[in-house]
Amino acid sequence: MNRYFIKPESTAYIIIDMQEKLGAVMPPETFFEAVQNTARAVRACNILGIPVVETRQYPKGLGDTAAEIKKEIKSDAAGADKLRFSAYCAPEVNNALSGKANIATVLISGMEAHICVLQTALDLLTAGFAVHVLSDASVSRTENRRQQGFDFMRQAGAVITNTETAIYQLTGGADNPLFRQISAIMR
Repeated sequence: MNRYFIKPESTAYIIIDMQEKLGAVMPPETFFEAVQNTARAVRACNILGIPVVETRQYPKGLGDTAAEIKKEIKSDAAGADKLRFSAYCAPEVNNALSGKANIATVLISGMEAHICVLQTALDLLTAGFAVHVLSDASVSRTENRRQQGFDFMRQAGAVITNTETAIYQLTGGADNPLFRQISAIMR
């Protein structure tokens, strides 16, 4: 398996802790961009048939997933409330990935890049998955911590990419019958 190539039939997407209350302490522009790109990624995954899993860190205190993202997530999508930082530790997430024998690559994004996204990436890499981190859909309280999280994940073997690159890579080309729907989302 080449970790750089991703295909819709063997990919899943995990949204990690993109919660409104937690977002309130993030840089506003970065959080806004991350929410927009996460919502785009979910819409594209829905079109391409890619399973989406969302997590919420301590929802009693940090609330629910941002409304703009939540409205895009299908009602039958796997989700998990968690207290551990790694989303992969949540049984619902682990089951969603292991329940599909063909999942080889996991797209991830969320908050915070240097904590929960990082620890999820490390656990997924250890479990044998190729990991692609959507950098423009991930945020930390400071840009320095965000970049340090990306650097750590890259050194560990994750691919640091962006939403547009990943979605068009999954689409494959303009000859894909779903291309028009995908390109409308990415504008």
